Amino acid sequence: MKVFFYSIVLSGETYKIYTKSCLTLSDMITFFNYGNQLNILEFNGQIYTKLNKQKIHQKYLQNKDQLEIITIVGGG
Repeated sequence: MKVFFYSIVLSGETYKIYTKSCLTLSDMITFFNYGNQLNILEFNGQIYTKLNKQKIHQKYLQNKDQLEIITIVGGG
């Protein structure tokens, strides 16, 4: 059985992840329980907004990738 290892930096914190399959940016958002709404994602310096979120399903993670996830919260 093949095992994939990722050491990912998410919002300044390093996470070590072992998985049986390759992970996409979309998988990471789900893994860390971020909703798919109102997020801005920075992946290795590239910004992904609501307008181009379809691309996050096609971007596969590699060891030592860096992510920042910003969740926008409204209120009144």
